[in-house]
Amino acid sequence: EDPRITVIPDFLTDAEVDEILATCSGQWEASLTASGGYAEVSSASTSRLFRTSSSAVLEWAETPAVRRLEERVADLAGMGVDHLEGLVGVRYMPNQFFSLHHDGDHRPTTVFLYLNDLPWGDEGETRFPILGLKIAPRKGAAVMWSNVGPDGKGDPRVIHHAVPPKSSVKYGVNCFFHELPLRRSCDYSDLDSGGDIEEWIVTLQKGASQPLGLITKDGCRTIVVVQVKEGLLAEWNRANPSKKVLPYDRIVAANDVRGDLDRVREAVQCDGVLRLLV
Repeated sequence: EDPRITVIPDFLTDAEVDEILATCSGQWEASLTASGGYAEVSSASTSRLFRTSSSAVLEWAETPAVRRLEERVADLAGMGVDHLEGLVGVRYMPNQFFSLHHDGDHRPTTVFLYLNDLPWGDEGETRFPILGLKIAPRKGAAVMWSNVGPDGKGDPRVIHHAVPPKSSVKYGVNCFFHELPLRRSCDYSDLDSGGDIEEWIVTLQKGASQPLGLITKDGCRTIVVVQVKEGLLAEWNRANPSKKVLPYDRIVAANDVRGDLDRVREAVQCDGVLRLLV
């Protein structure tokens, strides 16, 4: 009850599980971690110290089945689907793990879906050590918890980790609800309506150990800024108050690379002079 952690058996049907696994198939990549969550420019080698699983990041409403699941999860959480980040499938091979972490106080609610059973004694639970609680994987089950307390600040009691399965493969889906209506920020009607649009250049000198502090989400044609944390971009904002980069702004190009979001992200991660068209 305090904090409230709710387990919903049989939230998913077998057909829904099969459809989600089929959608994730072919998309598995090494999981990354981000400070406070979300797609943050970070070192994959550093992330592997904390997390060894694989992830499949799904697009919003990638398939009709994904869209229906997003709506059901939003109803369960009591939040608008605009606040739901893209669903992220996760796969833990034997002995793979995700170390102790918090999902972030910018995410009021987390829902985790279990896509398969594990044999008795094979572990693979979601463990909340401060609460003395472990939740065993059960096919189709959902577990939901709040990441913030009544004051809106992060609740440290819900830090958790993924216990490694001993001999089996564990599949699940992370469903994170963000404090901002992210999907609304991916509506490009304002860009196509002939209204006034301001563009400006952000020039940064990026070293190997200097974080941008930029948390983003892929939009339809650009990179959508979700949050600016402490780092090079926060320093830019303090020095250039008339050209601040703020949530809902879009990164159109990086070092003259534009159009291909994968190439734009690669350009953002390069060291040296970084020119962002915002």
